[in-house]
Amino acid sequence: MKIFIHEDFTLAKLPSFVGYHLQIFTSGRVKISLQHTGTRKTDYFASAPKRDREGYLRQKARSQDLAQRHFEIVDNLLASFPDARVFRVHGKGDANDTADNAHVVASIREESVWVVMSTVVHKWRVPKDHICELLQGTGPRSGHPSVFNQYMSCIEHDWDDAEFDQSDYRTRPRSYYPTERQTSHRNRPTSVASPRAFRAPSLGLSIAEDDCVIDDLDEDPLMFTDPPASERFGKQDLGFPRDGDQLPVSVSDEVPSSQPTVSMGKSSLYGKEGLWAQLQ
Repeated sequence: MKIFIHEDFTLAKLPSFVGYHLQIFTSGRVKISLQHTGTRKTDYFASAPKRDREGYLRQKARSQDLAQRHFEIVDNLLASFPDARVFRVHGKGDANDTADNAHVVASIREESVWVVMSTVVHKWRVPKDHICELLQGTGPRSGHPSVFNQYMSCIEHDWDDAEFDQSDYRTRPRSYYPTERQTSHRNRPTSVASPRAFRAPSLGLSIAEDDCVIDDLDEDPLMFTDPPASERFGKQDLGFPRDGDQLPVSVSDEVPSSQPTVSMGKSSLYGKEGLWAQLQ
């Protein structure tokens, strides 16, 4: 006879985990990831069958003797919140690997999700919209992130009964469905952005086209130049050379035949003989 009591959810094994992750998906599933020391995790999934109460009674009939206190806790939750639905927990990759000593209960009216592991009860405050998405289960089963993803360390609860709300969460829950503003932005047709035309700033001045024309070019500072010499001095001879005139030579025609040279390591101007000749 197969036993549907999983050791990971027993009171003897739970303290060996450092915490667990709780994720809620719009596909109608809940993921419980028991965190080992380090990076290793043990994943479990919880799904709500169409006739969840009938499935829960079958679990209770076969495993009540082994987890009597656990089923009493779940019964009290279902009796206190008639709108609640109960989720069956199973191992990852095997929907038939059911853990009868672990259940998830969700209530829209209470805006809460309870995780019952043996006799340990954790109450998570979850936004009503996310619980509705969970119970509807119309979202895709793969390729989309969870709408609720929180981790709770054992330091916060020490594997005793506890309740968590928004003040305990590290990240805000997110919604899978886009808002109206995001939808309108996403459906807006894309177009090639045309370059913006340059528009000069308005200074409140009215300028006519004729205001930019100068009547006298002599008044234009850009056209200002000195008048020609003939206008300033008349046609008198100013002594400037004309074409064909021979320029006077003011330099001496006597060019020394040779220039004093300086040899390497000895100066001819300041040698011994030269200095003595200057003293005579």
